[in-house]
Amino acid sequence: MDQRGHAGSKRVGTYTFEFMCDDLLHFANAMNLEQFTLLGHSMGGTVSYLFSQRFPSRIERLIVEDTPPPFSDKQIEISSKPDGPLPLAGCALDFKAT
Repeated sequence: MDQRGHAGSKRVGTYTFEFMCDDLLHFANAMNLEQFTLLGHSMGGTVSYLFSQRFPSRIERLIVEDTPPPFSDKQIEISSKPDGPLPLAGCALDFKAT
């Protein structure tokens, strides 16, 4: 589905993650999706986090890509260079200085 004001969807005057979460709820209800796998990318990932927090019984699996977790009460520190290998879907990424 397109988020409000993006791709083929109609432009509207108000854009909030909460409204986009409501849009997703209406879409899931219209499609009769009681429990489903939700995949969100970038801004859609943030909406997906919010949806899964508000409606956990609706989510079978949550997949997010290219979006940080929504920890509003904590500052997220991201190192410019990892200290060692990073796990990724069963493999390890190793960043070495060149």
